[in-house]
Amino acid sequence: GVASGMRATARNGGMVMGVALAGVVFNHRLPVHLAALAEAGMTRGAAAGTAFSAALHDAMLAGTVVAVAGILTSLVRGTPAAAPPPAQPPAPGRPGPGRGS
Repeated sequence: GVASGMRATARNGGMVMGVALAGVVFNHRLPVHLAALAEAGMTRGAAAGTAFSAALHDAMLAGTVVAVAGILTSLVRGTPAAAPPPAQPPAPGRPGPGRGS
């Protein structure tokens, strides 16, 4: 019902945010790696593959950092409190709450 819909929405939102983060990091780091390789003397064509791999590595590293932060948050949170025991039914012949006197 509603709970499974909310869970699915949260899961999809997390996936979208992860892809967006990877795209932002990749697009930011690709020109940085291309410039560094050009300074090292590589031609732009030769540096393209290396820069692509390096930018993809940086994007995956950013995802790893977020995943580790999530793991640490889950570990610090601990376990949920135990549910209280179920209420005992009233003994036969004794009125229970809301049953009158």
